[in-house]
Amino acid sequence: MNNEKTCGQVGPPEDFRDLSLGSLDEIFAANKFSAGKIKNFFLQLKRQKISSLSELKNVKNISAIIDLLPFKTLDVVSSVKDKDNNEKIVFKTTDGFFIESVLMRSKKKISICVSVQIGCKIGCNFCTTAKIGFVRSLSAWEIMEQIRIIYSTKIYPDRLSCVSIMGMGEPFDNLENVFKAVEWMNSNYGYQISREKITISTSGFIPFDNFLLYSKPTNLAVSLHSAKEEVRSKIMNKSPISLEKLKKYMIEYVKRSGIAVTVEYCLINGLNDSNSDAIELSEFLSDVFCKVNILNFNTTIVGKTAEDSASDLRASRASFFKSVTNDKIRRFVDILKSRGIPTLYRKSLATDIGAGCGQLGFSANNIKPTTI
Repeated sequence: MNNEKTCGQVGPPEDFRDLSLGSLDEIFAANKFSAGKIKNFFLQLKRQKISSLSELKNVKNISAIIDLLPFKTLDVVSSVKDKDNNEKIVFKTTDGFFIESVLMRSKKKISICVSVQIGCKIGCNFCTTAKIGFVRSLSAWEIMEQIRIIYSTKIYPDRLSCVSIMGMGEPFDNLENVFKAVEWMNSNYGYQISREKITISTSGFIPFDNFLLYSKPTNLAVSLHSAKEEVRSKIMNKSPISLEKLKKYMIEYVKRSGIAVTVEYCLINGLNDSNSDAIELSEFLSDVFCKVNILNFNTTIVGKTAEDSASDLRASRASFFKSVTNDKIRRFVDILKSRGIPTLYRKSLATDIGAGCGQLGFSANNIKPTTI
């Protein structure tokens, strides 16, 4: 039986954030909510920790619209911080599954990495989320609720700087709900986060056609990890899209958006970290307007339950894949830069709490996916 939620809305929404912004405008207009009242409603919704709209304070005439705005929330199961105050938050969905988000703090900005699916269909070999299998895609409200809860309980009154849609799951496999969530983030109803501060990631395994049709571009991050088909298949999985086709999609994205593609490249010892790998990567990207983020492989962490302690989280199991030395990282970056490719080594944050790239999903590892 297929347990995946369909993208198209059938019947009343589970949550009012699954509606279009235009539909919400109509509801507020029909109930004589002025622009000021609407603004205050969403301002209070962002700032307050609630489990029901009836709990919202400082909102006049809210009883008139509560029945028209179904509202659901996620349970916060646990959260754990690293030494730098970055934080992983584990949520439980209304149907009993776990998803994870990451709050990242620096001196200059506060950002959130959100999940879009419970599990993932892609099955990349280095990714903890892949070990779950695939359960279902998240609704738009479930994506937005991760942000609302983190903002209201852990960020406010500071401003949220940017959002990365690169947590659990493949965003291109849930584009309709991802686009709805982006509209919310960007709008006055949401967090007024400009599109250049929102990044949607993809494994590059799913055609870009629907993404390219979206008229309001965000940043795009593409997981590449090798410019050689056979090596990329070992690291990720065998992609139905060839590297040449993937490059054509990246070039088309740049043509339509005018934004440089972010290429994610995770260095793995003995697989994709040689001088020749760097040279081949630079040649592959020579005609793509892009910037390369170099990452070091993070050992995947497999826990037993969402309540595992921080010390348990740090106890990772042996992996076939290994990280590389700092010298190799510097050499790889230097080769790319010397050949004209804008390149940055991006050190993974919060790896000691299982919140680094490729680590999300340990709390859900014992979930058995439904048959799809």
